Amino acid sequence: MWYNPGATRIRQTVSRTAGQRQDSNTRRREAVALRRGDDTRRRAVGRGSPNGGCWPRVHAAWSDGVQVLTNHGFVRTRGRLGRLATLLGFACLIGGLVLSWQQSELVLVAYATLLPGYLLIMYGSYNTIRWGGKPRVDEILTNALKTLDHKYQLFNYQDGLPVDNLLLTPRGLVVLEVRPYFGEFINTGDKWRRKRALLQWLLIFGEGSLGNPTKDAQRNVAAVRQFLTARLGEEVAADVPVEAIVVFTHPRAVLTIQDPEVPVVPARELKPAVRRPQGPQGRSKLPGDVYRRVAQALRAPGG
Repeated sequence: MWYNPGATRIRQTVSRTAGQRQDSNTRRREAVALRRGDDTRRRAVGRGSPNGGCWPRVHAAWSDGVQVLTNHGFVRTRGRLGRLATLLGFACLIGGLVLSWQQSELVLVAYATLLPGYLLIMYGSYNTIRWGGKPRVDEILTNALKTLDHKYQLFNYQDGLPVDNLLLTPRGLVVLEVRPYFGEFINTGDKWRRKRALLQWLLIFGEGSLGNPTKDAQRNVAAVRQFLTARLGEEVAADVPVEAIVVFTHPRAVLTIQDPEVPVVPARELKPAVRRPQGPQGRSKLPGDVYRRVAQALRAPGG
């Protein structure tokens, strides 16, 4: 049989080069998957890991920009709960109507299904607006802050924290008091008013009450300060400024603001708001050791 050692070496070299290129492409895809927080690809990458590819519920998105930690398990659960409640609500309403048409003597029973059906739909809508739609509230916040550097860390729905959305900055903590509503909102001092068209009143129970974002933000600031005191001690916690910003994430929210006690911004203006020094003296940067202790406390709030 004819044998050409030179050709064999060429084939082996080509084979090794192709294999190295494939390994390089695989590593690149894995890195991109981890950076994007793609759950499916995360599981695929982790199959060879000691825990069998089981990833925690809290996922972190790492990049050169803002660091984001989101409790995706919580988000998925609330989104599914919203969809299920909506389906059950419509089932109650349709079932009651069908029952009243087919058996007139059961009309009172049919009417009795209308209230729970309506409440289920409203509850489902409340959850869907926050955790089931696209983009979600946490995704809007992430997109608004994505060009900040890695010293900014955004925590969404993390177990053990007293607020849903909290931002760690080089100068302290910022409570993000989010409202995902559309319409016209007027804020004067700590007073709030909402202008509604006639059809918008039909959504009031579904999307939830506006409440008083200023008062809610102030209460959440106090809760975060209490959390820091419990985790870091009163002396260290006193050196960590805690502020709040009210954020409207819906693109059709129209804001009229006059002398607000707490800053109010649409999501597109959130980035300059968190970088803007507040207070008469502005804000100085946290000492490095204090910043690291705060970050550690927020990453392991139950510890």
